[in-house]
Amino acid sequence: MPDGLLRFARYAFPPNERGLCGPDRAPELAEAIRLGIDDPDVRTIAEGFSGAWPYLVLLGSSLSRGDALDGAVVDAYWLGEPSGTRVGLATLGDSLRERFGGRSGWSGLRDSVELGGWPTHSYHVFMVYPWIGLIRSGLVDPGLEVIDRCRIRWGRVVEITGGTALVSSEQLVWNGHSIEVGPERVEAVSVLRNDGEIAVGGLVSLHWDWVCEPITTREQEWLRSSQAHHLRLANAGGATARLA
Repeated sequence: MPDGLLRFARYAFPPNERGLCGPDRAPELAEAIRLGIDDPDVRTIAEGFSGAWPYLVLLGSSLSRGDALDGAVVDAYWLGEPSGTRVGLATLGDSLRERFGGRSGWSGLRDSVELGGWPTHSYHVFMVYPWIGLIRSGLVDPGLEVIDRCRIRWGRVVEITGGTALVSSEQLVWNGHSIEVGPERVEAVSVLRNDGEIAVGGLVSLHWDWVCEPITTREQEWLRSSQAHHLRLANAGGATARLA
């Protein structure tokens, strides 16, 4: 398992490369991933991710790790590793109030914490971003596409050729009143680094249009559990905030 800096880079690169999250540092993140090293510059880059970094700091403090990029902390945020569930609701609520308390939509975000949100990427995608509210208002296709691509999803490699892999993964669908996990589809995604660890038949994690890394069945279950939990809360009405 990669250490925290490298694992952060693997999951942060896809949205950063698209200009969606963090400072404009995609080439440096890509280089760290290609070299497979814990580049200390990644820490400075990570601090510029206004979405992810506060959660990492909160997790690091709450789990007594003392480091926002400790490997276990990064696992808890990106993959939903269960230790993150130990963060108390009051602690998460205080952190979010400090960030968003003066903004429109705070009451809905407060409700999402009280319903039982965890400080993970899955929570941020389903409960904080405005897309589920937009889907409910009728903007189904664009909202669903963003949520589906922005979540950390998983799949099994069907074929790999050079820097492109075909991966079979479950997609999210809108049934008219809620989002649910739909059938598998085969999608083409890019591979930034492959020294043989990404192979046909293997499990991988995906973020936007990229393979992040190979994962174990245990890590797949972390992702599945965190997603199911927050999707259930969102469908129950917890995703009422409008805080992009």
